[in-house]
Amino acid sequence: MMTAKKKESTERRVLLGKRMKLAAVQAGLGKVQPCGEATGLHWGTISRYWRGMAEPSVDDLAHYAAVMGKPVAWFYKEGMDEEDDTVADALVRIVDASMRGQSLPEAHQRVTGELDRFGRRERERLAAGTNALLDRINQETAGRWNDLDARQKRAVMVRLRSEAERLRG
Repeated sequence: MMTAKKKESTERRVLLGKRMKLAAVQAGLGKVQPCGEATGLHWGTISRYWRGMAEPSVDDLAHYAAVMGKPVAWFYKEGMDEEDDTVADALVRIVDASMRGQSLPEAHQRVTGELDRFGRRERERLAAGTNALLDRINQETAGRWNDLDARQKRAVMVRLRSEAERLRG
């Protein structure tokens, strides 16, 4: 019979493993082999971490977090927040494309692959709003968007998304 303390430890390990896997997927390292090469950890060790069968040392987790562009605390957040992370990552890629001169509808289509997401009128409204969005992002980042790392860009998008929801709300 599993004690309450052991069960809690197992649940924490499983959550940590899921978060480690999610971070790797978001960093484009969703397979154990490339993740192991990027982190310097054996692929079998990565697999055990992701499945919650083992827990990394403090040093290994700190190194893993740095490679994935996440703060160590992110790996211990309650819940998975996959939707927020996925949306923020997509928004970062869309904004990156817009900063390179694409309109929002073009950037959205490029990032999501959704060809018919917006009708003509919506595309026109989004295209018209591209400059306003980019101005707001430049204001938020003091014009240094391109100098930010992935984690910092994601944090900006989460803040702006929260602000938009609050204003809409």
